[in-house]
Amino acid sequence: MSTPSPESPPPTLEPTSVAPQAPQAPQAPQAPQAPQRNTLALIALLISLLLPLGIAINLGGVITTQLAHAPQWALFAFISVGGPIASLGLPGTVMAVILGHVALVIAKRYPPQYARRWMAIVALILGYAGVLLFVAVAAIFTLPYFFK
Repeated sequence: MSTPSPESPPPTLEPTSVAPQAPQAPQAPQAPQAPQRNTLALIALLISLLLPLGIAINLGGVITTQLAHAPQWALFAFISVGGPIASLGLPGTVMAVILGHVALVIAKRYPPQYARRWMAIVALILGYAGVLLFVAVAAIFTLPYFFK
């Protein structure tokens, strides 16, 4: 067996006979994937709108019946719609605060155009405002009973 000299090129391998492959069907182009977005920020924003929406519906009913001299059943109609929405307000504001903070942390994983940071921030603002509003209303209605 001879050793190759440093000047000689390395030995090449001879191609072996390979059976011809059948032509493959052209691949369909892949649809571009939609970019993922921070949906938790959107959920937090929608939940944080429950309390203001319920309050607005109830106030709209009171103002409508007082200013337009509408019948009493109109006030009942407004309050029967706005009441359940507003009753979800306190748990909704607490959830909006929690989900808003989580959405801000998750927003770091997304590119800026898909992070929806502004939604998380608005949800936090509305959530904290709702909690403060609930505490203020509860204090207004309960403090007189403590100072009799």
